[in-house]
Amino acid sequence: MSEKELLFAHYDASHRHPLNRACHLIGIPLIIAAVPVFFCSFRAAAAMFSAGWILQFTGHWIEGKPPAFFADPVYLGVGPLHFAKVAFGLLSGKSAGRDRTR
Repeated sequence: MSEKELLFAHYDASHRHPLNRACHLIGIPLIIAAVPVFFCSFRAAAAMFSAGWILQFTGHWIEGKPPAFFADPVYLGVGPLHFAKVAFGLLSGKSAGRDRTR
């Protein structure tokens, strides 16, 4: 298994609960979208960024597992990449989501 596959497998293992996945499905785009919004409205960007992180931590509280980036900061990038992979799969009709065989 490649390093990328291992990172995604570990990410998947930390995001099994449907409510945690839902929190991340909303929270990650809010955090990412806050960056360009910052140049137009600091208040809107701060609200989006804060709400996104609140959703992330709420999801992990529900899951009962700490965020993976607490152990390794590389997971700060894995989350958005995983989100993009899943979103692309949903939009393209291809199965780019989690491995359901585990």
